[in-house]
Amino acid sequence: MPRHTQGTDLLGGHTVCFNDAAAYLQQRNEIFYRGIYHFKPVQAQPRVLDCGGNLGLSAIFFRQQYPSARVTVFEPDPAIADICAHNLAAFGYQDDVELVRKAVWTHDTTLHFDAKGAAAGRVVEGNAATVEVPATALRSYLEREAVVDMVKIDIEGAEHAVLPAIADQLHKVANLFVEYHSFAGQAQNLAGLLQIITQAGFRYYLETEVKIADAPLRDKLEFEGMDAAVMIFCYRV
Repeated sequence: MPRHTQGTDLLGGHTVCFNDAAAYLQQRNEIFYRGIYHFKPVQAQPRVLDCGGNLGLSAIFFRQQYPSARVTVFEPDPAIADICAHNLAAFGYQDDVELVRKAVWTHDTTLHFDAKGAAAGRVVEGNAATVEVPATALRSYLEREAVVDMVKIDIEGAEHAVLPAIADQLHKVANLFVEYHSFAGQAQNLAGLLQIITQAGFRYYLETEVKIADAPLRDKLEFEGMDAAVMIFCYRV
């Protein structure tokens, strides 16, 4: 299917909806077939914060794998949050997963959001193409917990602001996933994020999320405005 094609799929016997076939297939394969978000819980009732829930597939995965988990999923795009709610209900998780229709940010506020109609919606400077969305401080959720088993942060560039804002709370987190986004023409700060992660006591494993170019030293290509996207898996030993 071409990009931004809407449809449905039968996933584990349940009908789920998507608004971008290509993005959905990538998420489905990574989350359910490969199992990239598997983690070792440290509590009998694991606590999971899913930042950037998109279609709700990761939240569904967390509930399937850890049935006693307390899962909170954040999704600011109004249209995609509706799909997320539908998919959670398709699995019967509408009462088991807390859906927060807000962006995670450094503080409670309102932000301009460029709704891409897919997985690449992001916080941006305001213009005619953006919508205003509410935002909530991620650190306020961390402050309520003694231990958090898993924090997933896939927020399309907002990690550059959010991760430093929660640095002093990361000692509570047992497992952390961060997707780093590098936008063409903007300063790169992977080193800064890795320093925060290292200082919090994590080891990490890096993997490219999207292969943008076969020969990146020769071909300076972009995908969704990005010239690099790196998955950072953070764990403790």
